[in-house]
Amino acid sequence: MRSKNHTRITIQEAKKIFNKFNCLDISPSIQTSERRLICQSLLVIVNSSDYQIPGIDADKVE
Repeated sequence: MRSKNHTRITIQEAKKIFNKFNCLDISPSIQTSERRLICQSLLVIVNSSDYQIPGIDADKVE
């Protein structure tokens, strides 16, 4: 059961949240408060698509 203060994230909002991680050399630090929002955003994307192909942009393997 969802809590009353749980807000539903739209697909557009979820995409906007993931733009923070687009084409980075170093991953940004993530605050504890952001982790829940990132998880909710990921669930919105997963639940609204037939399949997902997460991409990793890498110049070299190490």
